[in-house]
Amino acid sequence: MKTPRILMLIDVYGWAFHTLARGMRQFLPEYSIDIVTAEEKPDFSSYDLIHAFGAYQRCESARCPVLKGVYNTNASIRSVPIHTFFEELLQDATAITVPINSIALQLQSYEIKKPIFLLPEGVNTSLFSYTPPPSGELRIGWAGNPVRCYKRFHLAQNACRELCPLQVADGTLTEEQMLQFYSSLDVILCTSEIGEGCPRPLIEGMSRGCFPVSFPVGVAPDIITSEKNGLLVEKETVWGMRQAIRWCKEHTDAIRSQRNVNHEWIHNNRSWQKISPQLSTIYQTLLGS
Repeated sequence: MKTPRILMLIDVYGWAFHTLARGMRQFLPEYSIDIVTAEEKPDFSSYDLIHAFGAYQRCESARCPVLKGVYNTNASIRSVPIHTFFEELLQDATAITVPINSIALQLQSYEIKKPIFLLPEGVNTSLFSYTPPPSGELRIGWAGNPVRCYKRFHLAQNACRELCPLQVADGTLTEEQMLQFYSSLDVILCTSEIGEGCPRPLIEGMSRGCFPVSFPVGVAPDIITSEKNGLLVEKETVWGMRQAIRWCKEHTDAIRSQRNVNHEWIHNNRSWQKISPQLSTIYQTLLGS
């Protein structure tokens, strides 16, 4: 039987979509999978299925099924109304994946009629392995591109001001540097707006043992039990985040004792080994198997 050929279409090597694609491919040996950037203009006719990680990636010329991912529904970063954006860019999709149910509901409210599959984001837990806690004062960090308005870096920065140092990974770090960054922290902060489906620092940081402190954005309510394995900050303000940081400083020992538990939870629930079979089922559905 012929091995199905899959094209995973990403934006930039070394960025988030590349990380997702590599993690998925590792546990899908039943397919022949190429990971290629859109800029390289791959020949769609060579493949049985196109998996485009960005809704904005154009696949009109494809003659095979096209699976598109929608990971972010923030209106603040779109130049057109959000419903128009998705109506136009999902026209060439056979089906859609989303990392959380709320994004599926949002797309359905825009009357997107394509099949929508839930595909949680995973982590390579062998790479993002457990590391012992740092010593000394509580260490707090934030990861992402500070320039992106929906990341709301200013809230984290102002919440930590004159309270504790804030370590920042600004999006330019290599994977090895990110591993070192997470291992140096006790707490990883997330201040993103609600439209972001799965801020990767939450699940990657937890896999290294970090204690997540996050506004209730995207996947956060699904993975955080407040005051046990993390903190959900309901008041999305500097004051709300500052109160959470104060709580962390008062409970440093408890946070550090939770480190291995957080890694194990991610390994058992969010490792690519657990998630990839769901993607295989989606592929089989679209390939008509």
